[in-house]
Amino acid sequence: MSFRVYHMIIGYCLYACTVQAATVPEVYSVSGKLDNGNVVKVKGSNFGMSGPRIAIFDEFNRNDGSGTIIPLDAPIIGKWSGYGNENRPTYSEYFHSPPSSMQVVNKRGMQQFRLNFAPTTEIFVSYWVKIPAGYVFPGEKEPFKIPYASSWKMSWLMNGDQGYKGRNDVCLPTWMDGYHWGLTGNSGAFPTVHVGGRRGGQWFEFDKWIRISAWLKAGGDPLEDKGTIYFQALVETVGMHEYSVNKFPLLRKNTRIFDESPHWDRINFPGWLRIDSDKTLVVYDDIYVATDDGAAARVEIGDAQEYTECKNLALQIPQKWSNDSISAQVHLGSFARGRRLFLYIFDSNGNHNAKGFAIEN
Repeated sequence: MSFRVYHMIIGYCLYACTVQAATVPEVYSVSGKLDNGNVVKVKGSNFGMSGPRIAIFDEFNRNDGSGTIIPLDAPIIGKWSGYGNENRPTYSEYFHSPPSSMQVVNKRGMQQFRLNFAPTTEIFVSYWVKIPAGYVFPGEKEPFKIPYASSWKMSWLMNGDQGYKGRNDVCLPTWMDGYHWGLTGNSGAFPTVHVGGRRGGQWFEFDKWIRISAWLKAGGDPLEDKGTIYFQALVETVGMHEYSVNKFPLLRKNTRIFDESPHWDRINFPGWLRIDSDKTLVVYDDIYVATDDGAAARVEIGDAQEYTECKNLALQIPQKWSNDSISAQVHLGSFARGRRLFLYIFDSNGNHNAKGFAIEN
C-alpha cells in the first residue's frame, strides 16, 4: 500500500517552515550503547537551553499478567492521578513496546486513566494506539468498519474539575462526525481542525499500531494571540501524516470558574468511547505527556534519515539538557536490537536536525 505524507497549511504557518537555518539543532556525536535503560550522550549545538518537563511516561512494562489492573504509580516517569471509574485499565498482551500495553475497554465498559498537572498553556502529547485483528472500532459491531457517527475520543485535554464544561477542552483527536478525525471539544470553544478522515487523509488502519502526537502552544496572550497546533499520525510500517495550524487563539475565558487564567490542567486516556459490541477492544502504549515551556523539546529515534519518511519512532527520556549536550535514557519502543537507526533532536520551537544522525544499536 502506498502512503503519502500530508502537510496541511491553515493560515500562514506550516510546522516545517518554523525551522530557521541558524537555529536548527545539529548533532555531532552520540556515545553510549543504544539499549533499553542505558544512557546515551548527544553532543551538538542549538538544542536549546532546557528540555521538556515530562508529566508522565508510561511504557506499561510492570506487567503482573494480562488482565491485571495497572497501578497508578506504574509509569517510569510521573504518576497517574486517578482512574476514570471502578472499571480500571488493565495490562494487555498486545504491546507496542514489550512486554505489555494498556487495555481501555472490556465487557463492563471503558477503562480510563486521568492525569492532572499544573496549569499550562503548552502541552506535547504522544501515545500509540491499536485495534487488534478481529476486534471492532468503538461504536461498530463488525470488524474493519468505521461508524458514521461520533464514537471515540482517543485522548481528551481539558481544564477544571468540570471537565469539558470548563470551556477549554480539546480531543487529541476524536472520530467526530462519522467522516473526520478532528481536534475539537464538547464545549464548542475550540475551533474544529480536521486531521484526516473519509474525505481525504484517512490514516487509521486496523491491526496496526498508530502513534498519535500533538503539540499545542497558546499565543503570548492566550485569549487574543494565535496559537500553534501540530498533529501527527504515524502508522507503523506504513508512514506519517502531519497537520499544522497557526490561525486562532487556543484558549477561551472560563466563565464558569472565576479568577482563573485560561489554561489546561488535565488529560484523560481514553477521553471517551462508545461500546456497541463485546468485540470492541482498544489498546494504548507508551503514553508521554510534557507540559509548559519546552514541551515540544524531545529526543527521538527513527528508521529513516528523513524524519517525515520514518515509519516507526521512539521517544527517549532526557535526563540532562543544555544547548550543546543531552543525556537521555534509551527507550527502544518496538525497535529490535542490532539495527541502524537515526536520532533526532527537537528544540522547544519544534525544529529538528535536518538529517537524522545515524547510530547503531
